[in-house]
Amino acid sequence: MPDPSDPPPVALAEPPPQGDAPPASIPPGWEGLLHPGERILWQGRPSARILWADLLQMQTAMGLFFVVFSIVWINMARDMGGRMRDFGPGDLFPLFGLPFLAMGLYMAGGRLLWDALLRRVTRYTLTDRAALIATDLLGQRRLDRHDLTADTPLRLEDGTPGTIWFARKVTEYRSSRRSFRHYSGTRTVTTQIGFRQIPRVREVYGLMQGAIAAARAPAPPSR
Repeated sequence: MPDPSDPPPVALAEPPPQGDAPPASIPPGWEGLLHPGERILWQGRPSARILWADLLQMQTAMGLFFVVFSIVWINMARDMGGRMRDFGPGDLFPLFGLPFLAMGLYMAGGRLLWDALLRRVTRYTLTDRAALIATDLLGQRRLDRHDLTADTPLRLEDGTPGTIWFARKVTEYRSSRRSFRHYSGTRTVTTQIGFRQIPRVREVYGLMQGAIAAARAPAPPSR
């Protein structure tokens, strides 16, 4: 029985034509978002099912550690505060464990729910020149464009549904502290970007390969 959260069937277009071709008209609603002559090859959305297999990642174990730690902290701080007759700073100690509890719950399983929610409000578009990822969360609309070039790192994770990775986002977090001597450090986090959990992934992968091959082809000589 099909899952009601699975995306509906999507239409696939032929690979971009080689050689001279008349410029394609821009579809309604895409004015100002596509370049002149750019053609839409495929549109779809990811599956919104929860990926329970992601519980096997190291983040789950770290999240459980934070949950246990915060629960122990809250209980111990509450017992200490209960011994005081009047209200004082001791009554606030249990509250310091709440951020650790929230972070632990997110890492242990909440991140899976958040990931499924993001995929539910995400739409994908593939053109003969770029891959576009649109999100609409709580009224905040965002469109990220990733041009397909000869250097695009295309990678397929086959499956039903499957995933196509084509870009990376590198984020640097800098921290500094002072003790006996000044210390500063930088932590780099790399995030994979792609069309995640989509049906007919091999066909979409073939379209992307064709677009990248067209980008690698030498430009025709000017007349």
